[in-house]
Amino acid sequence: MHYNITHIVIAHPQLPAKYEGRLKYYRVNMRDLPDYNLLDDLPGALGFIDEALNDNEHNRVLVHCSKGVSRSSSIAIAYVMFLRGLTFSEAFSMVEAQRPHVYPNLGFQAQLTELQKYLGSEQNPGNRKVVERACALCTIDVIKSIKSRIRDGLAEVDHKVDAILDDNLQLQRAVMWKRLGLFFENLHKYRVVVEDEELINDAAKAAKQLESLGTVFASSIEGVRYAKAVADEIRGWMGICEQAINAHRLMDAQQEDDDGEKKKKKKDKKKKSKDAHRHEHKKGHRVKSDREEERNDRYRERRRSGRSRERSRSRDGRRRSRSRSGSRRERVRRESKHEERRQR
Repeated sequence: MHYNITHIVIAHPQLPAKYEGRLKYYRVNMRDLPDYNLLDDLPGALGFIDEALNDNEHNRVLVHCSKGVSRSSSIAIAYVMFLRGLTFSEAFSMVEAQRPHVYPNLGFQAQLTELQKYLGSEQNPGNRKVVERACALCTIDVIKSIKSRIRDGLAEVDHKVDAILDDNLQLQRAVMWKRLGLFFENLHKYRVVVEDEELINDAAKAAKQLESLGTVFASSIEGVRYAKAVADEIRGWMGICEQAINAHRLMDAQQEDDDGEKKKKKKDKKKKSKDAHRHEHKKGHRVKSDREEERNDRYRERRRSGRSRERSRSRDGRRRSRSRSGSRRERVRRESKHEERRQR
């Protein structure tokens, strides 16, 4: 091996260990996402690196990921922070000096910046308990931290544009745009969504400021081209945020419509229930009235039948009475005739 590598840290869940058996490996199943918890992986990775370097002065450790930009650089920066007692910015600059295109994603930067609060002047990165304790103390809202860094980045754009307008020689220093360009490229690349319209408006103003340099100075100047590239990254990121904001608005509007529909259905259901209850009440009342009417009809029918029978009995009685009266008169007449005959 050209660099006499003896140990390898693979900061990737799938990259193969090509020289397993010849070299010692340690795998960190990191995902290169701003919201991934880097701090959980540091104790094991830093312990492996420190043990390898202290075991033999000739040992060399390679930390690699897919492109050597974000994941591997985050582990290397964290190791230097513990070993030298440096801040994130100091350790970042030190690692960047050895490998210029390193750039941890913004979520990793936020976590390592928070971690620096819990480091002493120098701490042993091989002491797992020390690393675990420091990492455990970190409680961070990554999105909130990124929003704060975005504000700082936009303020830096404003400051740089003012400085260039005061001294156009600074346009020759293309390096001045490197960190700023990587920052907004990172926002765009990782699709970091910030649903803050005020912040989006400030970003639009910053992009316009950068683009305005092309109207003041020749577009062929390298610094102007870099400023335009930064503006393009800002606008690309803004587009992602605006899409998310619009999608959120549509979802809210849809939710309001759904809630309104649910309320309407609930109201209609309640009205139907009330109408059904009223209908049942009326129906019951009608049934009750029909039954009462039926009972009344039967009662009237019985009364009519009773009166009819009484009248019939009364007529029969009168007939019998007349019949008896006629019989008595006939008897009296016969007796009277019989008496007359006897007297003769």
